[in-house]
Amino acid sequence: MEKYRYNEVEIVLNEIRDKIKSGEMTQEWLENIVSQVSVVDDEGVSGKKTVSNFYSGAAAEDMSRYRTIGNTTASDLLNSPDFFGIIKNILSEVNPQADKLTIEKWTYNYINGTEIFENFKPTGIESKGTTGPWAIVSRNFAIDTTGDVILRIGNIDDVINRIWWNTEMPALITESKATSINGVPMINYRFLYNQFSNTDTALDRIGYIIATVPIDNTNPDYW
Repeated sequence: MEKYRYNEVEIVLNEIRDKIKSGEMTQEWLENIVSQVSVVDDEGVSGKKTVSNFYSGAAAEDMSRYRTIGNTTASDLLNSPDFFGIIKNILSEVNPQADKLTIEKWTYNYINGTEIFENFKPTGIESKGTTGPWAIVSRNFAIDTTGDVILRIGNIDDVINRIWWNTEMPALITESKATSINGVPMINYRFLYNQFSNTDTALDRIGYIIATVPIDNTNPDYW
């Protein structure tokens, strides 16, 4: 449930600071408050943006025309230098043995879902975009999607390690009210996903199919 809406980034930051001062900060609490920050496209609050733009390893298509995660309050929070600094300080305090460069790396890894952290301690286990603040926000953005989706994928070779592949795509297919991706009806993707769901490679198989459809496709039976 969204508690923090448009232009309330500073409110969230202050609540995080207050929690740290109280000595009661936990990773679970931090991620819970992140999950409550709005994923509504702040430039599209009038409802005029009916098409959502997802992108992985590529630039957003047109943030003025399409609903994008980059226009949300949640994105503003996670891209805030203050948020990065707060996380860096937390990790530094919890892991006093680590040097500054290591803390910088861990801060990036935690926020961007590169590595799994437990109680703000690195585990050394790859997350592949399934944990951390950006994974939380991205999943919420995907679940909140309705209507058509435009997807742009850059380097396909590394896409299986990104948030789109492991967090956004599954949420779009199984939990959202999206109606199409790059011109192909979502019902087609969902049918294939269900057909593959009894295999270990279901997600990868449907992901590669989606990645082959160009953004300007107009054929609903493309594949």
